[in-house]
Amino acid sequence: MKITDIRGPQTLPQQGTGGEAKAGGAFQRLLEARLAATGSVGAAGAPSSSFEVTADAVPAELRLQGLELSEGALDLLDRFQAALADGRFAARDLEPFASALEDQTAALLAVRDRLPADHPLSAVVDQVAAVAYVEAAKFRRGDYS
Repeated sequence: MKITDIRGPQTLPQQGTGGEAKAGGAFQRLLEARLAATGSVGAAGAPSSSFEVTADAVPAELRLQGLELSEGALDLLDRFQAALADGRFAARDLEPFASALEDQTAALLAVRDRLPADHPLSAVVDQVAAVAYVEAAKFRRGDYS
């Protein structure tokens, strides 16, 4: 296909009386209203994030424990997946994986219960615990036999 219709240079929207572009003025007003509703603006001009506030409220040890347990559960899930893919393992050989996944799930849920519900790590820990629980339940139910 050959393009023959070449348009001239695009014109920018004219400036309104308030110094804002006519086409983008609604967005500017919406942005300013949202910033005013959510709270203060930081020193760099960016809105302060809710993570900064909640991160200080949660002890570093608890955040670290949640991250370590999540990483450990993901590593365990990777090893379980590799063992499932290896045809040399019998169902009884995979039992330790299911038990470990159940233990990891319990530990993750204990950490999640100590985190504020709106904390970003709470959502991550909850999702990892759900995946670990489902995989252990599928093994116990016999899906991998």
